Amino acid sequence: MTSKSLFSHPVLYCISDSGNGDPVKLFRKVVSCSVDFFQYRYKHLAEEERFQTASVLAELPRRRTRLLINQAISLVIAVGADGVHLPRHGASIEDARTALGEKLVGISVHSLPDAVRAAASRVDYLLLAPVFSPLSKPSEREPLGLDELQRTCHAVATPVIALGGISRENFTEVLDAGAAGIAGISMFADLDGIEDFAARFRKGSG
Repeated sequence: MTSKSLFSHPVLYCISDSGNGDPVKLFRKVVSCSVDFFQYRYKHLAEEERFQTASVLAELPRRRTRLLINQAISLVIAVGADGVHLPRHGASIEDARTALGEKLVGISVHSLPDAVRAAASRVDYLLLAPVFSPLSKPSEREPLGLDELQRTCHAVATPVIALGGISRENFTEVLDAGAAGIAGISMFADLDGIEDFAARFRKGSG
C-alpha cells in the first residue's frame, strides 16, 4: 500500500507513551480495531529497553496498522518497522528518506510556516500540534485552533494529522477543517473504549 492510498480516508493515529499504559497491550488493541497508525514514542527510555519493546511490537501481526518509531531511524531499520516519526528538531527529512527509502516518514510541525517548509520535502504526513490544549500533558505552546488548522491544511498538499486536545466530542470539527486524520495519547488510554471510539470515528468520518 502506497502512502497516498493510506490517506484516501481519514486516519486514526495512536501515540504510545507513558500516558496510555503498556505499549504491547495497546498495540494489540489498536490492531484489532484497525487503527491506521501506531507511533511508539517512549523517547526517554534507555536505548536497550526501547529496542526490546520495539522488537516485540514489530513481530506482532500488524494487519492494517502501520508501526512507526519516534525519532530513531536506526531502530526502524533494526526491527523492521513501517516508518519513522521525526520531532521538529531532530534528524532531517532528507536523512530519514535516504536511510529508509520508501518507508513512511512523518514529522511534527507547530505552525503554518513549519508545515510549508516540511511539505517541500519528501515527507508522507505532517503531525500538527497543538490544535487544542492537550489532554495528556501541559503544553508550552498556545493552541492553534481550528482556523489555523484549516489554513494549514489548505496551504499544503501533504496530509495534515491533527494532534492536541482532540476528543470524541470535537473530532468531526477537526476533520471538517481539512485534517487528514486525528492523533492522540489520552484518547487511547482506556483500552476498553478504543473499539467504540474507532467505530464512532469511522462512522463520523465516512
